[in-house]
Amino acid sequence: MLAMGSLAAGMKPVVMFLTLISSGFLASLISEVAKIFYYRKGV
Repeated sequence: MLAMGSLAAGMKPVVMFLTLISSGFLASLISEVAKIFYYRKGV
């Protein structure tokens, strides 16, 4: 939604693709940190 918002705000399509890629990377990173956290917690 953030990527579509940047496109709707009149920014270039490159900004949309960079937002998509960076948010995907950030989501993957948060997922891995959560896995490690819950693994160490024993859940």
